[in-house]
Amino acid sequence: MIHTTTVTTTTAEESRAESMARMYGEVCSKSQAARILGCSTGSIARMIADGRLSDACSGTKVDVRSIAAYIEKPAEIDYEARRRKAMLKNGSSWAV
Repeated sequence: MIHTTTVTTTTAEESRAESMARMYGEVCSKSQAARILGCSTGSIARMIADGRLSDACSGTKVDVRSIAAYIEKPAEIDYEARRRKAMLKNGSSWAV
């Protein structure tokens, strides 16, 4: 059996989102998203539910560009998700 390895290179101008979309495609499964982020599929589902990641294909896939955005700024995206959740809990109408 012959094993081949695909080597991908990125240029300085290529963004993380473009690079990841080239490597994984525009969408990936929830299990693949979990492997990319090093978490469980349950965590991916929660991240989609609270807006940290975007779903695609009627909720069956995860948008790879949203994974790239999360990798770039996890603290900011986590903060916004917590803020939205707190505002919804407190009944604020301008939560979104």
